[in-house]
Amino acid sequence: MKLLKKLIKAILLSNLFLFFFGSKLLFKLFFRNKLVVFLFHEVSFKPSKFYHENNLNINPNLFEKQIEFILKNFKIIHAKELFSKNNKKPSALITFDDGSIGVFKNAIKILKNKKCPSILFINLSQIKNEIFWPGLVVYLCNHFDKFKKIVNPKNKKHIKGKEFLYAHPDHIKEFFKFFDEKKITTSAKKYYGNFGSLNDLRNISKSKLFCFGNHLYNHYNSLAISKKLLINNYNKNKNEMNFLENYIDYFSYPYGQKDICYNNTTNEIILYNGSKAIFTSNPYGGFNSQNMVFHRFSIDESFTSEKILIAKLNYRRIINLFQS
Repeated sequence: MKLLKKLIKAILLSNLFLFFFGSKLLFKLFFRNKLVVFLFHEVSFKPSKFYHENNLNINPNLFEKQIEFILKNFKIIHAKELFSKNNKKPSALITFDDGSIGVFKNAIKILKNKKCPSILFINLSQIKNEIFWPGLVVYLCNHFDKFKKIVNPKNKKHIKGKEFLYAHPDHIKEFFKFFDEKKITTSAKKYYGNFGSLNDLRNISKSKLFCFGNHLYNHYNSLAISKKLLINNYNKNKNEMNFLENYIDYFSYPYGQKDICYNNTTNEIILYNGSKAIFTSNPYGGFNSQNMVFHRFSIDESFTSEKILIAKLNYRRIINLFQS
């Protein structure tokens, strides 16, 4: 699998790929009235092992260049302009998930200097120094076969190797019947690193450039938990974020993969409970919203030039055309 990923990455960054898909003319044709919602996670010179291993970090110097690429080719909108129909040129929305420490220390400063708005989708659990759910369950999967067997007792092929996506709070309770919870959670926190604080949220909320959205209180997979727990977790995060001046009722799915982490039923639940827009991380989603659902375009450290950005956007647009 690692070899296949390296091969795909090499193809997507090859000169031939960039020649065919890196056309500005093609970009203008494909994205004239389109909104692209970009997704970032961590922006750090020294990311935690979790963010580094999962390709979720961007060096701040590169992040600044990526924002410049986006500014050059898009009109970056504020989240409150999400449903505006007045954009004839390509428009973009900058989003962040989780609230990792590098976003507050590095990314916000860069965005302020460039007067670039963005929305941060936050889980308050780790902001309040509680457990960061994906960091914990990935750590347990990496270090304890016992935990993987609890999540996947029958060794089902469709989740083998991805047990962390299907982990449920009851699996954690079962696991810690056999192991030292305090010792393991301390090690897990070292693995996934630090996050912003409530004061960081308050300070950023004073700026009109930035706003906050809902990412559940805990970073649970919405399809791995009950409807009741999903609603309670959604509302708990929403209610506890009401102290922020710039909170807006938008929601981004943790993990965000179609049919693994969300479906039409979870969309209906979230919208019924007050969300005005939903954001996924579906890598094959189109650039048009459907029933208030927006599919985001993830950025990583392979986006080192404007040409690569344009080429990968054009490529995804072509894939979308064949899927429609």
